[in-house]
Amino acid sequence: MMGGRPFELLWQPNPSLPATRVHSELYNSDAFLKAHRDLQNSPRPPGCNRPRVVVGLMFWSDATHMTSFSDAKLWPCYMGFANDSKYRRCKPTSDLIHQVAYFDSVSTSFKDYATQRGDGKLPPNPFMSHCRSEAMHAQWRIILDEELLDAINNGLIECRFYIRIFTYSADYPERVLIATIRQRGDCPCTRCSVKHRDRPLGTAQDRLRREEKIRRDDNARRSLALLKSQSLQPIENAFIVDLLHEFEIGVWKGLFTHLMRIVEACGLVVSSSMSWIRGRPARDYEDVLQVGGREEPRVQATEFGYSVHYRL
Repeated sequence: MMGGRPFELLWQPNPSLPATRVHSELYNSDAFLKAHRDLQNSPRPPGCNRPRVVVGLMFWSDATHMTSFSDAKLWPCYMGFANDSKYRRCKPTSDLIHQVAYFDSVSTSFKDYATQRGDGKLPPNPFMSHCRSEAMHAQWRIILDEELLDAINNGLIECRFYIRIFTYSADYPERVLIATIRQRGDCPCTRCSVKHRDRPLGTAQDRLRREEKIRRDDNARRSLALLKSQSLQPIENAFIVDLLHEFEIGVWKGLFTHLMRIVEACGLVVSSSMSWIRGRPARDYEDVLQVGGREEPRVQATEFGYSVHYRL
């Protein structure tokens, strides 16, 4: 399946009855199908007609004690491809699960340093919890480097494989770190903001309340002044793509480049004007996007008619 197209899997044992949707692989899921549709409907890179496919990444991590008689441990991170069948991934002989990183924990030397800076008082648990979460996302920002973000936004040039992260499996303590949730907070769930006192577990009311209060990264969450009400922490999540990479030098840069090529093809600008686009930082594209509301355009007569200029 690696490199192929996702599809819906249907089961219809009786032709007189409607077919039943079967969910067996991640590339049969609605999330994978939506990612594939969104990719096919997105603008192509200039001059590229290669087929475009989604490469699904699946991550696992779990801190593991090395021995039963010491505190030595490792914190490995594993990765697999969602394009492969789970029946192949689960076979150790297939070698389809890869160790891609080892996370560092907050060291005892840091705790000693914090104790020293605190006049000999041990740092409180909320402080150490905050530091563990910051350290986790700092390491993920190293993994999600510019090359990987470029593959996510522009694909791998050879075959136009576009990377998407679909799953990250971890136990509850690590989910708290990944979701930047406050440990021992009033809203302990990483998926919803239901409070301890409002959790009649296993009831229809509980399920409805969880759906109503599902955690979303929206404007309401980003504008919260007091984070404790939802057991959040002031930590920059490495998995939330920022506006700079997602829009200013992603969607907007591609659209602006495409529009400039259309203008050039119409003879309204010379080819040397296109050189400005190459290698510009994100702030310049942000200025181009916002300048229309701040400056009056300058209209200049040319041999082709009139051209409209903004100061870049």
